[in-house]
Amino acid sequence: SIDGAIVGTSDTLLLLLTDATPFDTLVCTVTADDGTDIDTSSASVLIENRDPIIVASIVTNGTNHNAELTCEVSLQELDGDTVTVSYEWFNGGTTLGTANPIQLDSTMASAGDVIFCIPTATDGNGGIGVSNATHMITNTVPVINSVTVTPDPATVGLDDLTCAVSASDADGDSLLYSYQWSDSTGVQQTTTLVSDTTDVFLTSGLTEDTWTCEVTPYDGTDYGTAGTGTATVENNCPVEGDGSRQNCPSLDCATILNDGHSTGDGFYWIDPEQISSAYEVYCLMDSAYDGGGWTLTSVHSDDGQDTWTWNNRNYFDTDTTTFGSLSALNEDFKSPALHDVYMHDLLFVHAPSGIWAGYNDIDSGLGNFGSFVGQSAGPNCYQDSDGFALSQGSITLAGNLCTTRLYFNAQDRDGGSCPGNGDASWGPTWNVDKGAGCSFDDPGISGSLGPNQSANHANFEYVNNNTYQSLGFGYALGLNTGISGAAENYVQVFVRRNYIDADGDGFYSWEDCDDNDVSISPSATEACDGIDNNCDGQVDETCTYYWNNVGQQSQGVIVGCCNNSASHSATCDASGLGAEIHIANDGNSIERKNLYDNSGWGRYAAQGYSISLINNSETATWTGGVNCGCDRLEVRTVSVYECSVQ
Repeated sequence: SIDGAIVGTSDTLLLLLTDATPFDTLVCTVTADDGTDIDTSSASVLIENRDPIIVASIVTNGTNHNAELTCEVSLQELDGDTVTVSYEWFNGGTTLGTANPIQLDSTMASAGDVIFCIPTATDGNGGIGVSNATHMITNTVPVINSVTVTPDPATVGLDDLTCAVSASDADGDSLLYSYQWSDSTGVQQTTTLVSDTTDVFLTSGLTEDTWTCEVTPYDGTDYGTAGTGTATVENNCPVEGDGSRQNCPSLDCATILNDGHSTGDGFYWIDPEQISSAYEVYCLMDSAYDGGGWTLTSVHSDDGQDTWTWNNRNYFDTDTTTFGSLSALNEDFKSPALHDVYMHDLLFVHAPSGIWAGYNDIDSGLGNFGSFVGQSAGPNCYQDSDGFALSQGSITLAGNLCTTRLYFNAQDRDGGSCPGNGDASWGPTWNVDKGAGCSFDDPGISGSLGPNQSANHANFEYVNNNTYQSLGFGYALGLNTGISGAAENYVQVFVRRNYIDADGDGFYSWEDCDDNDVSISPSATEACDGIDNNCDGQVDETCTYYWNNVGQQSQGVIVGCCNNSASHSATCDASGLGAEIHIANDGNSIERKNLYDNSGWGRYAAQGYSISLINNSETATWTGGVNCGCDRLEVRTVSVYECSVQ
């Protein structure tokens, strides 16, 4: 019986068939009956609680330190009690938490660590069962994401190759890299186990080839699979040069554009004189500016610097000093291109307005900006109709601007006649009314790019003057709206050489001595026609002119009775091909320019005749004369020499 309730009547009791629970007292009562008397006796036992049985295992989603671990358990509760299970995770002696599953990260574990899961099963009567399971954290091999080699292509003698690697490690380990450089002949350089994510191969060791950089990552435990990157190393640039680098310069920005090497507005390398002295320039390639191809020569700015002054006016022509920086093209600047780049056209771009003015065919294409300004001399007293007409641009005739024409080194007229009060300009100039009327009213103040001749102003730029701040056409049109002295108002000056081949012979106008005749060009053959066919500055330099003896004939000759010797000569050249001279065999001579032109005959004869004429001689000389007082006409046999060429 349990608590007085009979749970069985046999001498054996199966507790599972009863409602017995742990800590109940089970009483066994035995009754003896002999038919006469009855006797009873009892014994009791306390029913104990049995602990639940628990067995644990770990299921993983991944094996590294970022894995998700689940502690799975199997339970056995012999007493049928309800069991609750709790979990605790450990890495060595460090607890990691009680959640199940648990998400690891690099702060909780690393490769080689052993993670413990300890589950505890507790029944309703306080019985406890404990188990454990373990999992070892493995290492994840690092992975190369990318390997790049730049620049590509590279140039021998100019570019160093840089190998850059991007890699990842799922374990968050710090990585080391080994670099191996090779070309088609084998390994050329190695760098082992460094933390740098870039490695450099110097240009001094490069050859024209395809170069490979192989990078192997290492996380302190394992090496990852190597990654590679390649670059092509070139030895030469295009024959004409593309302007992309110092050792591959072009002639100028127009050539770069014309040859198809433009990559847009920006910086390029040029060597206009082709003397291995390349320098960097800014090119305006935008076709909106009259087709593009413009080389920047100078910047004239109200930056507070007195650079383009009258006393420094020769910066525009003979003084080759350069100044400023390509990185600050809103400030006073002068490029070597001002004296080097040959030009036909000029372009002026104003800032901040963006207004521009283009003037074409200013020069022949055989001179530069500096030489053109110098040849313009001056100061010059101009009429409005002088100068150069506007070709293209957004400039308009407005404000105080008298005309859109361009002038150089203009004399001051103060709106009337020359000279005015001395405020002449130097360099490019616009015709402006400063208050006294058109034309050329103080051009150094109102229309120049800085220089003003006035003795009081010769040491400073008029672009920095707060009142007028000329900047070419900037003052006249009210365009200088930027903060004065802050380099916000400025004009950039560009030059361009034209690439026009009017006769289609493959030579541009400035290369061809006659761009309207396809038979005349630097590649033509000299034709012995009195013309410079091959444009080398010489006429018929490959031709030999000579007097050729073509035979004899009889003709009337005036002879004299005295020794009257006079000197005569005749030169055979392209202009006289076919002309003849006639020499009398007996010492008398006759000359006529054209055998078939009777009106052109001229006859000379003399006793004591002598002549040095021989075949293949360009000039014939002889002596002879008449007018002795006894001249007479006789028939003589003469030798005929014809002007010929070979």
